[in-house]
Amino acid sequence: VTTAVDDPRLGLGVDMEKFQELKSLVSAPATTGDVDNNDEGGEGRSGSSLNSASVRRAYEEAVYHDTASGMIVSSYPVPPPPRDYDPATYEPDFMVIVALDETDIFESFYDLDDAVNEEVTKLVVFTIIVGFAGLALLIGIIFAVSVRLTRPLTWMNRVAHLIVNDFGGNENKIKMDPDDLDRDDPCRSVAFRCLPRSCQRLSSGASRRRLIIRTELSDLLVEFKKLVAKFSGD
Repeated sequence: VTTAVDDPRLGLGVDMEKFQELKSLVSAPATTGDVDNNDEGGEGRSGSSLNSASVRRAYEEAVYHDTASGMIVSSYPVPPPPRDYDPATYEPDFMVIVALDETDIFESFYDLDDAVNEEVTKLVVFTIIVGFAGLALLIGIIFAVSVRLTRPLTWMNRVAHLIVNDFGGNENKIKMDPDDLDRDDPCRSVAFRCLPRSCQRLSSGASRRRLIIRTELSDLLVEFKKLVAKFSGD
C-alpha cells in the first residue's frame, strides 16, 4: 500500500506544493558566490550552474517550520548529488523527508527551564524562611537580654513607687511572724539584717551586733548594690 507524502495521516506537515519545492532544489539556479572552482566536485561552473556542494548547502538551509502541525521539516535527496553533478542529467530517486515535532526537540530545554525555575523558587522560599527565623531568634535574644538587664531597675522602680506613694498605709505595715525571728542568732532572721562589720563594734569595745528592721529600703539598697556590681563588671 502506497500513500502520498501529503497524506494528513502521516503528520509530516508537508503538502505537495512544499514537496515539489524541496525536490526542485537539485536543479534550481545558484546565486552568484555559490560556485567555487575549489568546491567538491571539481567541475568549476560559472553563472547559474550548480555543483554538489552548493546543492548540499541548499538542502541544509531548506529547513522550515510548519505552524499548523508544529513540525520542523527538512529533506535530502537520495542518492546524493555526485561529484560530477550535472543538473541536466541528475534526478534523485527518493526524497527523504525528516519531520520532528517541535515539542520533542525543545522538550529537554523546557524541562531544564522548569527545573531551574523550581530550584530558584525553593531557594528563594528557603532564604526567606531562614531570614525570618533568624530575625525572630535575634528579637528573642534581644528581648531576653533586655528583660534580664532591666529587671533590677524594674524592681527598684516598683519599690520606689511603693515607698513614695504607698508607704505608711495600713496595707504596708510591717507584719512580723514569730517564726521569722531566730532567737539564737537574730542576724539570721528574715525580719532583720546586720550592719556591716565596721558598725558592729560599739564604742565600749564589746563585740555586739547592731540590728535594724528590714524594710523596702533595705531591699532597695541590696538590689542597687547588685546592679552597680553587674554594671561595673565585678
